[in-house]
Amino acid sequence: MKRHVRSRLRDLRIEAHLTQAQLAEILSIERATYCNYENETRTPPVDILIRLAELYHVSVDYLLRIKVPAGAGARPLQGPLCLEEQSLLSSFRVLSPEGRTSVLNFVAYTSAVDTYGLYSLPSQQ
Repeated sequence: MKRHVRSRLRDLRIEAHLTQAQLAEILSIERATYCNYENETRTPPVDILIRLAELYHVSVDYLLRIKVPAGAGARPLQGPLCLEEQSLLSSFRVLSPEGRTSVLNFVAYTSAVDTYGLYSLPSQQ
């Protein structure tokens, strides 16, 4: 994680009027673990990034400061949806707004990993 990313975590936390201890409690992690995320000692795992994005009502790519051009990665549909795609779309449509946000954040994160090679995340304590 680059310096500007950790400052984004800190800025969002302060903007939400939360201490590191309060945020750690919300995330069910140790304060020292969260502190390591802000200090760039550790990279937050994907589940924590998704929970932070949901908490702050931002996307994971916003947390990571990844600039994705409009339409990047989107391909026009080529033919009908396969069964797997139909199943995914059907499942997505019945999710709550929060569930949809979680799925979209996960897809954005996974796309960033594929595009920018961010899979060098250390394991969580």
